[in-house]
Amino acid sequence: MLFSTAESTVILAIDTLIIHANQDSSSVQEMAEAGALDALLDLLRSHHCEELSARLLELILRNPKVRETKICQFVLTPLSEYILDPDTVSESAKILIAMALGDISQHEGLAKATDSPVACRALISLLEEEPSEEMQMVVMRALGNFAMHSRTSRKAMAEAGGVYLVQEMLKSYAMEREFWTTAAMNVEIVRTLNAILTTFPKLRSSEAATACIPHLIGALKFGEQEARDSAMDTIYTLRQSWITMLTETARSQAVLAAEAIPVLQLMMKSKSKSKSPAPSSFHERGNSLLNCLPGSLTVAIKRGDNLKRFNAFCGLIIDNCPTKKTKVVKRSSSPVWKESFTWDFASPPRGQFLEIVCKSNNIFRNKNLGKVRIPIDKVLTEGSYSGIFKLNDESKKDDSSDRSLEIEIVWSN
Repeated sequence: MLFSTAESTVILAIDTLIIHANQDSSSVQEMAEAGALDALLDLLRSHHCEELSARLLELILRNPKVRETKICQFVLTPLSEYILDPDTVSESAKILIAMALGDISQHEGLAKATDSPVACRALISLLEEEPSEEMQMVVMRALGNFAMHSRTSRKAMAEAGGVYLVQEMLKSYAMEREFWTTAAMNVEIVRTLNAILTTFPKLRSSEAATACIPHLIGALKFGEQEARDSAMDTIYTLRQSWITMLTETARSQAVLAAEAIPVLQLMMKSKSKSKSPAPSSFHERGNSLLNCLPGSLTVAIKRGDNLKRFNAFCGLIIDNCPTKKTKVVKRSSSPVWKESFTWDFASPPRGQFLEIVCKSNNIFRNKNLGKVRIPIDKVLTEGSYSGIFKLNDESKKDDSSDRSLEIEIVWSN
């Protein structure tokens, strides 16, 4: 393509400014103060040097100090109008302007501006054009921020059909395993999903939200710290709505979210051992999730000691649950069982106790050798609880017996 002398001069000038913007953040603020935003917006309106102008605009608006200036309050409408203009055909310029709107949406004051609904409608129009994967993520991030900060933006999104479009997009993402395996650690994706589900409660009971839960758990396991925090916040947000959802939907989400139990337990342990104090909200949400997710309690009776060659066996009792028994080990003072028993719970058995009674299997009657009573609450957040437990014989006032059991208790998915 041949350019006029004037166009070539403009292109060279913008190229030079882009280089300076990438090398020195202070130059970006100086450009904004010198009127670069207005000049670049004029170029966009006239559809000249669109991609270069859009790239420099996004670089300038990415700077937090620039977003604090008053001039940014007046760029929302021109940027939105450029996207909505039927003469705008450059896809690369559109995505750069969508990124610029996403930069603006991070500033709460700008996201609440009176022009923000126009920006939302412009962004939604991009979702209606079979956008690329990159465009989808850019638009979703921006819409999530606008909607989170502004009630009028939420209304504008709903009126423009944005909620439906976002729901369909989430559903398609949930089905694309390859997309999540490469991007699940991307903070922006999880943060955006959290913003959308926080802002639009109706989406929480959708098939799309349910399908995203395994990917959120993937981010919780393998993502960076900010991605993990956002993933836990998102699962917690869904959990808050289970009481209002259809029972079947809530149960499905809870079962999927239960896969997070081991990693939540690990995170709670690591935070408690960390020298830097964890935010109280982290512990509150972590505990809240661990105390509501369905799971399984597995109890391993490993061995006994000092049982004086009794024919010993153990009975395991939890309130309102079937009693379980070990095999009988004959004539051993240190019987080895190595038997495990599992109970499944729709919700954690908070406040309940595991009672293990050790007995001797005699011909005429079973003799109590002692019992141990263990609170289950301890294992819910820690994941496992094990050790040597002394058997107490309540029939003897002075119980100096050294009979014991080696036990391991695990709460998991």
